[in-house]
Formats: sequence, structure tokens, C-alpha cells
Amino acid sequence: QIGEMHGDTVFSAFENIGTDGMLAMDGDSKAGMFDAMGPENFGAIGGTEMFDMVGNMSGDNFSAMGSDSAFGMFDTMGTDMVMGLEGDQMAGMFDAMGPEHFGDIDGNQMFDMVGNMSGDNFSEMGSDSAFGMFDTMGSDMVIGLEGDQLAGMFGAMEHDQIGHMEGDMVFDVFQSMGTEGMMSMDGGSMAGMFDAMGPENFGDIGNVDMFEMAGAMSGDNLAAMGSDSAFGMFETMGADMAGALGGDQIGGMLGAMEFSHFSDIGGSQIFEMAGSMSGDNFAHMGSDSALGMFEAMGTDMALGMGGEQLGGMFGAMGSDHMASMGSDTMVMAAEKMEFQDFQMMGGDSAFGMMEAMGMDNVMSMGGDQMAGMFSAMEGHHIQD
Repeated sequence: QIGEMHGDTVFSAFENIGTDGMLAMDGDSKAGMFDAMGPENFGAIGGTEMFDMVGNMSGDNFSAMGSDSAFGMFDTMGTDMVMGLEGDQMAGMFDAMGPEHFGDIDGNQMFDMVGNMSGDNFSEMGSDSAFGMFDTMGSDMVIGLEGDQLAGMFGAMEHDQIGHMEGDMVFDVFQSMGTEGMMSMDGGSMAGMFDAMGPENFGDIGNVDMFEMAGAMSGDNLAAMGSDSAFGMFETMGADMAGALGGDQIGGMLGAMEFSHFSDIGGSQIFEMAGSMSGDNFAHMGSDSALGMFEAMGTDMALGMGGEQLGGMFGAMGSDHMASMGSDTMVMAAEKMEFQDFQMMGGDSAFGMMEAMGMDNVMSMGGDQMAGMFSAMEGHHIQD
């Protein structure tokens, strides 16, 4: 409410209230006052007065302010005085400023100021602000932060922001924060770390550590990784350990891999891992990954999977790949599936399965199976 008032009006009110009056206000109201006044009025306020007034403002109060107002407060107090703020206040102020103002701050000054910030303080910041702080300090300086701080900073960043960084530098960051620090991060940020490090650095990570970290990631996190990184994580853990992950995680990891990786793993190991997956878990996989999985196992082994799993795999595969398998394979697969298993397939995949089987074979299916197949299709598939 205060922040929407005219700046000169609020500044006049501030002059009447005085510093003592401002000190009696809560942090949220102060943030509104400063935001409304704007940096054009901060020059009339001394740095010491500003520092005293922000004493009871929380990080959330700062982060709710406009970018220019937050930077104006920083500029009014100066670096030395800002270093006297609490870590959460600094994080809120820097987050509100945003990276567009970080170019006006020297990297050494930034490094000195963040010394008061904990990992938790960093983790409360937005991804662009955290990446902007990294960019302002530079990688050589960032490596000098404590492991807890690095985990917070990198945990606040997005997958893509980390994934394009230099691999050896990110591995140094990982060594500084350790497995425990890595596991405190968001799964997407962890995926970015692994993508940046690349499999060439995975040999220095123990299989148990890799398993624990992968266990903290979701299927979506793993599926978003590059194919070589996902395969490198699998190789580091080994098939037995990777197979002990949850089905969602296995689906994500396999979904990130390329067709060629499945033949490197081997059919028997793929079959064992698929046994931990539900039909829904196959949704992480693209059509080529699903085909690679099927071909690595071979028809006989693949058809040993449960009906729900077959439905999920064929649903991920798409109609073009099913047509290449021939009608006999599709008929044998359909015979293993029940009504609910066909629901794992999208309309296009169910229609593709029907076309691959041929209508004569479809008409010889059991009533429950036929109902399941047609139920999975959309209206236009049946009308056409």
C-alpha cells in the first residue's frame, strides 16, 4: 500500500516521522516507505541512518522491494556498512537488486560481503540473482567460498545455468561442498552439476555416493540430463546399484540416454531394471530410447515384461517404431495386456499398435483387450 504512493509525498512523511519514528515501524512498512521514496530521495538520508533503520528488516522485506530501490539503499550505505547486515538481509537485498546492478559492484567487494551469508541465505535467492553473483565474482573467486555457501549458491541456480559451466571448475565446486552439500541442492541443480562435470570426472566419485545423490533426484531431473552424463552415472553406480533406484528415477535415467547406450548396457540388465518400473515411469522416455530398450532386450525377453510395462514402453515408442516390429510381435504383446494396460498408451500409440497388428488380428482379441485398445484411442482415430 505504501509502496504505491507518490515518492515525494512519502519522503515528506519520512521527514516528519524522522529516523526515530522509522525505527519504531515494522520491516514490511519500512520496505514500503523506502520503495515509494525511491533512490532519488536517498541522497538526503545518511548511510548510518539508513543502516540503523534497516535493522529490523528481514530478507523477505528486502526481496519484496524494487530493483532500483534496493540498489539505492546499498549505494547509500556503502560496502563496508552493508557488510554489517545479517546474511538473510544481504541475500534479500541482492535478490531484489538483481544481476542488472551487479556490474556496478566490484567482484572483490561482492566476495567480501557474501562472507556473512550462509548456504541457506544463498538458497533463498532467485536463480538469476545467484548466477549473477557467481558471474560478478568469477569462478576463481567463487571457489574460495565455503562448501555450505557453494551448495546454497549453486542450489539456487537452474540446470541450464550450471550445465554450461566449465567441467573441471564445477568438479572443484563439488569436491568443496561434498556429497552432503550436493544432496542439499534441488534435483534440477544437481542435474546441472553432473552435466557440467561430465563423465570424465565421475571416476573420482564413489558408486555409493553416486547412488545416494541419484536417489535425491526425480525422474524429470535425470531425464533432463545429457545422454553421456546419464550413461556415466549408470556406469559409475553399476547395473545392480542403478537397478535399486526407484522406477521413476530409472525411467528418467534411461530416458536421457541415446539408442546406442542400451546395447552397451545389455539386454539382461535392461530387463532387470525395467522390472522396477511401472507403466507411468516409461513416460520419461522418448521414442528412440524406448526402441533402444526393446531392441537391447530382444523380442523374447521384452515380451517377458508385465502388461503394464509393455503398455508404457509401446506408449513411449510411438507408431512408426511399432510398425517396424511386424504384426506377430504386436499380437504377442497385446495378448499379455489387459484393459488397464492399454491405458498406459496414448491415442496415437494405441492406433499405431492396431495398425501394426492388422484388423483381422485385432478382431480376434478378447473383448476386454479390444475394449482397452479402443478406449485408449481418441475419437478421430476410430472415425478415420
